[in-house]
Amino acid sequence: MGCTLALACAHGSKDVASESDTKMQGAAAAETGTTQPASTADVSKNEAAAATASTSATPPPDGKIPLSTTPEAAELFRRGYDAGFTTNIDISYGFYRQALALDPKFLAAQVFLYSAMPGTESMYKVEEATKAGAGLPEAERTLLEWMNAGKHGDLKTDIEKATRLVELAPKDPIAHIALAGDDFQAHKLDEALAGYQRASDLDPQLGAPYLQMFLIYDVQGKHDDKVAVLRKWVKARPDDPAALAWLAGGLMAAGKLDEAVDAAQRATAMPNAGWDTWLGRAYINEMRGDWGTARGDLAQARDLAESGISRAAIDEQIAFVDLALHKYSAATADLDAMAKDAAEGQDPNDVVRANINLAVVQLASGKSADALKTAKAAADRIATEALSDVARGFLSREALTVAVWVAAAAKQPKEAADALARLDKVSPDADKDAFQADGLDYARGEVAWAKGDLKGAIEQLSKCIVEDDLCRFRLAAAQEKAGDKAAAAATRKGILDARHGGKFALLVRAWLTESAKPPRKVASRD
Repeated sequence: MGCTLALACAHGSKDVASESDTKMQGAAAAETGTTQPASTADVSKNEAAAATASTSATPPPDGKIPLSTTPEAAELFRRGYDAGFTTNIDISYGFYRQALALDPKFLAAQVFLYSAMPGTESMYKVEEATKAGAGLPEAERTLLEWMNAGKHGDLKTDIEKATRLVELAPKDPIAHIALAGDDFQAHKLDEALAGYQRASDLDPQLGAPYLQMFLIYDVQGKHDDKVAVLRKWVKARPDDPAALAWLAGGLMAAGKLDEAVDAAQRATAMPNAGWDTWLGRAYINEMRGDWGTARGDLAQARDLAESGISRAAIDEQIAFVDLALHKYSAATADLDAMAKDAAEGQDPNDVVRANINLAVVQLASGKSADALKTAKAAADRIATEALSDVARGFLSREALTVAVWVAAAAKQPKEAADALARLDKVSPDADKDAFQADGLDYARGEVAWAKGDLKGAIEQLSKCIVEDDLCRFRLAAAQEKAGDKAAAAATRKGILDARHGGKFALLVRAWLTESAKPPRKVASRD
């Protein structure tokens, strides 16, 4: 349930490059066939890309992953990987498709392209390409196996392959990004930070390491460090709108309003600025409480998005802005549009997520009974959707977490406990995944409160990760209910000071900053 900035939440990720429920929410793009220029820096600025290409059957002496293709295709592949973190999915896919146009048998490009696409068919294509790479050099083969494990939601194998990749290719930034991503997922923040720093040292032109280090500093509350690392990115790639847009977001998250506004405006005005830059501009206005202007920024982003899946990601953000404005009918219509675009883009992930979000809209509008039915139906339909293994896992967790919240708010402790039991079963890696552990801590807190155990609720909710604003919001309500108004005030101040921009964070922020109190059943048990 936790997410940081709006830009981050709009990306789909295996560390943002494939389907995942960690750090970045959203999904993959449908077929676009576009080969437009990226909003990242020129190819000449990514000098390390061509140097890593290799068609040799033996590991190269330079310690990098050999890519069995032409230098030109390898360069496009690496640009696509970086763009998947830093810009938007349409641009990332454009690079992968350009690489495949040059070399249709380039297996790494196939695996990374299909890994980010939703659905069972894309999962099978990742499997096929990985099997076809059985004769590749071990480092390149391990790269494919790492992505395949992620697509199947096999975190244990994922970590093993990422670890081996660093051993085989210690001088390749992709290897270090892979392992650092798994460390970040486990909230091993120091290890993750070191891994991303190593990747950046190996190729200072890559945007992904700067961005991921920023996100870690954001979690740690290190405002000066997170702005400094984004400034390094802008200095390395001054012609990259994405770098400037992320700097704007970082400045806003650090409370530097005037600088943030200026940077956001300059980012959207740059040549080849993608829809992601407008999403960043919307975040600035959301944090200012200017929801109307933020909605206009999101509309601009939607106009620039090329695929149904990209539009679905933006529609979700629009829906939560409308929800923050108490425009419940508009939010419902936004989610209808989201589901429609997702369906047209053959994206079952966001069809499901739109239904999960509808339960939240119904809960916020006071329709607890409807929300309870919708949340349960959303969780149940996941079993019949054509989802990849990893998506089935993270969507089940999201749906069941919302089901717990809705049932607890509706004072239905049995239904809440039943949803928690199901959530526990679909969270097999809570010992290795801080986000799975966080969902369980939150849900256990809600169930304890629903059963009248306020002390137990506070104990469980206090375990949630700092990114989870919904959990912390509920913690503040529990603390206030227990008579500890000072603790509740401190928790709420921490939420506002963090300036997170994920969908639930926006809703919580609206409730905490508006003059009217949030919906009674959502905020407390009274």
